[in-house]
Amino acid sequence: MHQVPLALIDDANVATKHFINTFQNRTDGALTRPGEVEPEMFLVSRSGGKTDLKKIFHFSHDLLDTDFVHRWRADMSQADSYHFNMMAKLHNRLNDFAICFIRELEASYPDLFAPSVVANVRASMEEVLPYSTTTTRGLWYPSHSGQRGAKGHLDRSLLTLHCGDSGGELRGHPIWNGDSAFPTSPEKGDILIFAGVKMLYATRGRILPLWHSATTAKDEDRHALVHFVHTDVGVRVVDAEETYEQYCHAHRHDPVAFYNDWWEATKMGGRD
Repeated sequence: MHQVPLALIDDANVATKHFINTFQNRTDGALTRPGEVEPEMFLVSRSGGKTDLKKIFHFSHDLLDTDFVHRWRADMSQADSYHFNMMAKLHNRLNDFAICFIRELEASYPDLFAPSVVANVRASMEEVLPYSTTTTRGLWYPSHSGQRGAKGHLDRSLLTLHCGDSGGELRGHPIWNGDSAFPTSPEKGDILIFAGVKMLYATRGRILPLWHSATTAKDEDRHALVHFVHTDVGVRVVDAEETYEQYCHAHRHDPVAFYNDWWEATKMGGRD
């Protein structure tokens, strides 16, 4: 596993909560990229129902070019500046890890990726690309009586880099949409890397995305830092599960059996 200094993880978690508290009552903090409908930049509050209530701080390089951030940074406080720089530092470090990991995969398996994947990943880290912009997400799940965490899902990304949890845990599922799961949260300072649905397209079906969920400890706030690496795979991914099923149908795979058989064949989760 790659590692991130513990102090940087702590600073980024504090920064997430700082910006959420600072901007939560402003309507101009939820920014939408060109071509998208749902806000995906800066501050986003989302609900997966009564059991999955979360507040999100998104950081990406395209955020730096928005008029909102230009106006804000011109008069930001010393505290704002410090926290913003911590998020930028974490984001850049995770970008570097992602590129190194992809290059290692390329070197070990020369025919793994479709052409131009790495170049497209580079672009996704530096440009405003609808549905294909690499983003670092700070998550805060405030404690309340019904809070349980995220239900099982796939990520829209090519790769997801997970920096660990406090007040909860990430769980991997060996069966598509099944109840069986095991803890997969990395130790604090380590980075867990797993595939999103774009990896399915980038590797032409050789690596599948991880079905995963998250739990939140009772009477505790959950904090998590997640980095979504994107690339243009020729398909606009709005909903990860629908995109996965479209790939399966196009290649005559049963979506459930395809995932379950792949998991068994690769012996995921340290089961061998």
